[in-house]
Amino acid sequence: MKNKVLEAAYKKSRKVPKNEMELEALVAKSGLESAREVERWYRRTKNHHAPTKMVKFQEGFWRGMFYTVACFVGYYTLYDEPYLWDNTEVYNNYPFHKMTDKVQWYYFIKLAFYASLSITGVLFDVARKDFWEMQLHHWTTMLLMVGSYSCGLHRIGALILLVHDVSDVFLEWAKGTNYIWEGSAMTQIFFALFAVMFLVCRLILYPVWMIWPTINHAKQDFCTRNVWINNYHGVLLCILACLHCFWMYLITNILIKAVTGNKLEDSREAADSEENGAVDDDDDDSKDK
Repeated sequence: MKNKVLEAAYKKSRKVPKNEMELEALVAKSGLESAREVERWYRRTKNHHAPTKMVKFQEGFWRGMFYTVACFVGYYTLYDEPYLWDNTEVYNNYPFHKMTDKVQWYYFIKLAFYASLSITGVLFDVARKDFWEMQLHHWTTMLLMVGSYSCGLHRIGALILLVHDVSDVFLEWAKGTNYIWEGSAMTQIFFALFAVMFLVCRLILYPVWMIWPTINHAKQDFCTRNVWINNYHGVLLCILACLHCFWMYLITNILIKAVTGNKLEDSREAADSEENGAVDDDDDDSKDK
């Protein structure tokens, strides 16, 4: 049911006013009979605007396809590079590192991708509980890429991109299968693989193979310019590490809930559903009885 007063209030805030005086004023202006009817109008409006599973699937599908392709492209790009197999080569003979054409194009493609995520995340993508953390992650990654590219630190930059892609592949496919076959064995397998790869890649390989060599190199390099460069990148790397710990906490909560008999559900989307009003009207009606 259309109501210009409520629609104007809804545009300002999707939440029902908690202040009783504001709520009563809204009831009087809207022409509805009670605060319960206003709450029900908000809830139904939010349900109407809540993204469907198909919208979420479409969003996750193209990301899953990109991460899968990017993972193979990254491996192909770095396969012949010695620093892929030996992390001591990352800063060996720095700053006299020549970037190959393959690594350069890998950088350009990934930078464009993260730039698009930072824009679409604000304008089009489904809002989630960790929206600001994701934005911080995207901008930190772009700063790292631009900085490492301009300062000749493309070796460590390319490794970071590859490590991130590996775990993201399984996350997007886990979400995609869950939108189609909620709670299926395929979803559980993909999510289990994602949790393992996230732990190995982002909480073990990333700190040991990327953060530590960067900090250690900064200590050994007495050139003022290079110390500043490495400390700058070291801070950005540590910011990403903190974000990884935050997401590992969310992943652990999901796993605990799944093991204790609850359905496998992304806590970020569950919180977002409640925030956006994805609640059955039957539940609301039962409160009136």
